[in-house]
Amino acid sequence: MKKRYLIAPIILSLAFSGCSAVKFIPRKHDPAAYMTAINLRVDLNLIKCDHPDGWETVLLEAEKIALYATTRKEAQADNASSMLENLKKASEGGALCQPMLNLSKTKADIIIESWRGRR
Repeated sequence: MKKRYLIAPIILSLAFSGCSAVKFIPRKHDPAAYMTAINLRVDLNLIKCDHPDGWETVLLEAEKIALYATTRKEAQADNASSMLENLKKASEGGALCQPMLNLSKTKADIIIESWRGRR
């Protein structure tokens, strides 16, 4: 009978001490940030390396996503930051534009897939 009274405080102390696994539970996302990721992916399809139009919008959306992921310490923070750097290099044009653009599309798809379903 007395053992039962000892188990409750132990369980409560473990519960309130903070479980390290809690940081791995995905947090809810701001729908606007998810929509920005979707918009970025759509805009990446419209970008042409030999055309200067649209790069400002793409870079702004990528910067928003990178900042959002970094400030929330998301698992995709490094991915979002490297996507922004790739897009900056691609916007300069040249031979690396198309490979960097394709890599950024893949990174955007990964971010979208990672954030899908979190509400």
